Amino acid sequence: MQGAGELAGLDALRKPGPLVLVPTMGALHEGHLSLVEQGAALGTVVVTIFVNPTQFGPGEDFAAYPRDLASDLALLEGTSAAAVFAPAVADMYGPPGEVTVRAGRRAEGLCGASRPGHFDGVLTVVAKLFGMVRPDIAIFGRKDAQQCLVIEQMVHDLRLPVRLVDAPTVREPDGLAMSSRNRYLDTAQRGRATCLSRALARGRALLGEGVRERGVIEAAMTGELAASDSVDYAALARAAGTGGAHPGAGRPCGPGHCGKGGAGPPDRQCGPGNRGPWSGRNEPAGRGCPRRRLTGSGYTWKVASAKHVSSTRSFLTPWFLPPARARG
Repeated sequence: MQGAGELAGLDALRKPGPLVLVPTMGALHEGHLSLVEQGAALGTVVVTIFVNPTQFGPGEDFAAYPRDLASDLALLEGTSAAAVFAPAVADMYGPPGEVTVRAGRRAEGLCGASRPGHFDGVLTVVAKLFGMVRPDIAIFGRKDAQQCLVIEQMVHDLRLPVRLVDAPTVREPDGLAMSSRNRYLDTAQRGRATCLSRALARGRALLGEGVRERGVIEAAMTGELAASDSVDYAALARAAGTGGAHPGAGRPCGPGHCGKGGAGPPDRQCGPGNRGPWSGRNEPAGRGCPRRRLTGSGYTWKVASAKHVSSTRSFLTPWFLPPARARG
């Protein structure tokens, strides 16, 4: 990849089509690469790589979070990404006391209860990335459903000129959702982790059969999770448009889970009849607040963390891929 001077160099990518942001924390896998390819169908893709400290709480895995920027860049060179932006913490945050974003009601309960302050950090860094990259479109994975809800709320409430697009969860052959944190798992934990996708499938099947009693679905999910002794909670949630995700309110959604303490690979499935978050890739590109409403839910489990084995470099300057590769 080639250097491109200042961040303003991204303006050169603002061609007739939209600029598409794919935000990541690095440690890329096929799930991330699928976001890039979905974005490439909509416009020119800029990938950001930044392990955001403000979304990690005390005792979570910020220091251990896997970092391998060189490998990430090598992976992206084989995709349709046009540029990569990997800022340092000092580029993103000033001294303590600067303006931050509060997630509000949609961050209450579910993963928000397990990770207080997490979604405030997520929204703050996403708002900063929106301001720095100025994308027309931003793509987020459907796997992190509550995160998608709070981002949707921020875009709506702050009237941000960004169109939000969802991407489906990419899974391993045995059903486990791809996640950067999967590398924390040893062989035994990796085997037990497949109970997560089985629980999701069980809950989704019950929804497809017309079951709407939360207790029945949650009990069935919990039964599938008996293979693991580290499950924090199992829950079925409903989302009611722009305004909050709460158990038993609004439209039904399938089961899912999020990682407790920042150490569990997150996972979600939307129930039958719920297409998922926001707008789809077949809708016309353009700016504007999202019109579709995400439905989400979660159960959480806990796994052991592992120390990262490589350090990372961070750069304010984006890398630009050669045009031929950028076009795929």
